[in-house]
Amino acid sequence: MTFDIRPLRESDLPEADRIYRLAFGTFMGLPDPMAFAAGADSIGTRWRAPACNAAFGAFEGETLVGSNYVANWGSFGFFGPLTVRPDYWSKGIAQRLLEPTMDTFANWGVRQAGLFTFPNSPKHLGLYQKYDFWPQRLIALTAKKVSGEVAASAAFEGSRAELIAAARAMSDTMYPGLDVSGEIDAVLDQKLGEIVTVRDGASIGAFAVCHVGPGSEAGPKAVYIKFAAAREGKHFGALLTACEALAARRGMSAVTAGVNTACHAAYRKMLAQGYRTQFTGVAMQRGNGAGYLAPDAFVLGDWR
Repeated sequence: MTFDIRPLRESDLPEADRIYRLAFGTFMGLPDPMAFAAGADSIGTRWRAPACNAAFGAFEGETLVGSNYVANWGSFGFFGPLTVRPDYWSKGIAQRLLEPTMDTFANWGVRQAGLFTFPNSPKHLGLYQKYDFWPQRLIALTAKKVSGEVAASAAFEGSRAELIAAARAMSDTMYPGLDVSGEIDAVLDQKLGEIVTVRDGASIGAFAVCHVGPGSEAGPKAVYIKFAAAREGKHFGALLTACEALAARRGMSAVTAGVNTACHAAYRKMLAQGYRTQFTGVAMQRGNGAGYLAPDAFVLGDWR
């Protein structure tokens, strides 16, 4: 078989989304594989944010059989979801998709790269180790039910440019060059959710990039914290509460977030505030580097 790897077109998105659900739903043994991530959009939202994402498809002729997505967070990058149509598994397509992925990291000049995968799958671990990605700590995908009113923090007072500058300054202290401004723009431009902030005097002590409800990466009735960072534990706790207030205000029933257990203080803080693990993955990082993960780092981001 001959496969062509090229950037995804908008017309490819419905089939890319179908393969994404079918592949994960099949791997996880769901009775209806297409029910995986129902109501959420992790494919179209990323394709429509080219400033922080790249998307590649694997084609047999004109038939799409797999895809991969590459995220640019400044000096850090990650890839996924990488999915292949189940009847094309074990044909080397994932490796073909990883070739432009590695080239993209090089072109972007990222200093560190990572991914989320299944810790119980030797096949996945073995594939990514071929590209110098090595398994590290577990990623806990957590959720907390929200009901009634929750006290909210004051909204950020300033322009989008000022918000992005403040967020960039904070993330840069965690890892030089770490920058999720593209994710902020994607949420605001596509109206996927909101950016939640916690004040620290004249500046911000924490911020969260939140997807809200169907059509975003959150899915129905949920707020999904795609990335969050805080200067100190007190700011992090206040940020979680503010995200819960967002969920209550928008009529959502839960807040979901992924936390790398390497960030021990953040993980324990989430447990203390009522977040419970629903599913676990494992983080793999190139060269087995630490990146921005540290025991005292108050940061959220699961790299799915």
